Amino acid sequence: MSNTLTPTRVPGQQGLIVSAPGLRCMGMSQSYGPVDEREALSTIQRAIDQEIFVLDTADVQGGGQNERLVGRASAD
Repeated sequence: MSNTLTPTRVPGQQGLIVSAPGLRCMGMSQSYGPVDEREALSTIQRAIDQEIFVLDTADVQGGGQNERLVGRASAD
């Protein structure tokens, strides 16, 4: 799947190419009220479908719940 509309960047000097837009995932497991896991999974999958591969999360967000969520959504 190639979406030529998704801008990319080459950070650093390793030659890694990443999507310029990213998805911040913190609110998918904490901070903004009740979590709708199906909606969060759907949002992450939609971002991946749009070739957005920068999924911003940290183990302190939701006690590791974010990593598990991102892992399930991106397992394929």
